[in-house]
Amino acid sequence: RMVTSGLRIGSFLVVQSGLPGRHPSISGPFRRVARRHPMLKYFAITLGTFLLLGGIGTLLWSNMSRFLEQPQFTLVASHGPIEIRQYKSAAAAEVTVLGDRDEAARDAFRILFRYISGNNGAADKISMTAPVIQSPTNAESWTVAFYLPSDFSPETAPQPEDSRVSIVPISDATVATIRFSGRWSPQNLKEHQARLEAFLQEEGLTALGPPTFAFFNDPLTPPPFRRNEVQIRISG
Repeated sequence: RMVTSGLRIGSFLVVQSGLPGRHPSISGPFRRVARRHPMLKYFAITLGTFLLLGGIGTLLWSNMSRFLEQPQFTLVASHGPIEIRQYKSAAAAEVTVLGDRDEAARDAFRILFRYISGNNGAADKISMTAPVIQSPTNAESWTVAFYLPSDFSPETAPQPEDSRVSIVPISDATVATIRFSGRWSPQNLKEHQARLEAFLQEEGLTALGPPTFAFFNDPLTPPPFRRNEVQIRISG
């Protein structure tokens, strides 16, 4: 004989079956709908699985930059999203391209990606690093740079086949940064640049050059999960 017990919550009754191995079920409107429309149950399961996998995929994708080598630094001070860092010297591949920031960044990325993919004198494939650096050269052009892995120096890095690519040293420096997420829109960049410059003024810190913009994720990463930075070299 089956023995059941249950607890009524509002219009629903949670029923515990007395048979071994049976789990609680829910009776009420949801149960009746599931009986009349069995496809609804499968749709709900499929949708839930899709959302779960999508959420996991987005989380993993947004953290891909953590698996890429990044330039080494020592944290000097932290003020919320603003940090003062002491960076070690490094080497980078850079190219300067005419156009607005979006257009120049796209063209420059393709040129630099071909370089690390083997378009160099040694035909070597070079590991991607993060972040990608963008800085205005003048009103009509931008310089975009890839940091090279730490086992390369300007002297040992493979020489580019494309004359537009230069291998340059990046000296050690004290850098003020502000970290933020969101789109790579001019408004978002200007807003955080202004916040960082205001901080430098309040703290009496002197900028040694124009700001650069650092992007740690690829364009497919949803804006809320992106890591972006404005960086300004300051007097140590």
